[in-house]
Amino acid sequence: MAGLIASTDPRDKHLTVYKKNLEHAAKEAQKANITIVIEPINTRDIPVSS
Repeated sequence: MAGLIASTDPRDKHLTVYKKNLEHAAKEAQKANITIVIEPINTRDIPVSS
């Protein structure tokens, strides 16, 4: 659902899609009585390229 984007890509567009995907996943999980956990990506495990 998330990942690194190129510096030339429109961040707002990606954020909108991410939020819609997260909302969909949450609704589906709720239907199945499943708790989901969202883990943020950190720059130690996935370094940001410059």
